[in-house]
Amino acid sequence: MASMEEIEIARYRGEIDRDTAALVAKYLRIMGWDIPEVDNARATSLVVAEVRAALDRLATAAK
Repeated sequence: MASMEEIEIARYRGEIDRDTAALVAKYLRIMGWDIPEVDNARATSLVVAEVRAALDRLATAAK
């Protein structure tokens, strides 16, 4: 049986997905300002990797 925390976070999954996509889009826009000929696929990969690293740092700090 799922814990109350798991049930609660499942309710927010869609919102978390949308917020994360908006965060990635924000940094892609910023990269586009600085690098007009930006490779969007490469930039997306880099931004997503950095967001993952940030989440790992947050998870480590929360322990």
